[in-house]
This record gives sequence, C-alpha cells and structure tokens, in this order.
Amino acid sequence: MHIKIKLLFVLLISFFIYNQVNAQEEIKPRLSPLEIVTVKYESTYIKVTYGRPHKKGRTIFGELVPYGKVWRTGANEATEITLT
Repeated sequence: MHIKIKLLFVLLISFFIYNQVNAQEEIKPRLSPLEIVTVKYESTYIKVTYGRPHKKGRTIFGELVPYGKVWRTGANEATEITLT
C-alpha cells in the first residue's frame, strides 16, 4: 500500500515538473513593449493597455502596409480598455 502511494506521489511531482518546464519554453518574448495609459477624473477611471508597435527602421505605410489596406493598430495581443 505504501509503495503505491509513494509511486503515485513521484508520478504527480514528475508531471508537475514536466508541465512547468514545458510552460516556460512556450513563453515567447514580446516583440513590442507593453504600454499602459491611465486617466482619473473625479469618479471616472480609464485604463488602456496595448502593445506599442516598433517601427524598427522600417517604412510602414506604402511598404509594410500597402496604401488602401486596413492597418491594425497595436501589437502582440488585443488592446484592453477598462472604464469605471
């Protein structure tokens, strides 16, 4: 009975360690920095969290984004807006 409990314990610990190692490998660094802008006026609070795109020496309009095409603002993940 004790051997089964020890074996189960070792298997569970191994499983958690394996998942932690794999989870750390899957995290990708942000290509663009995260920005947070907040405004508070009286009882109103606004917070906008977004990925600030980097130009990195590129010509954006006319090359990277052709004229006449929709350009998505922000970078990385979707912009988040919090209002109270």
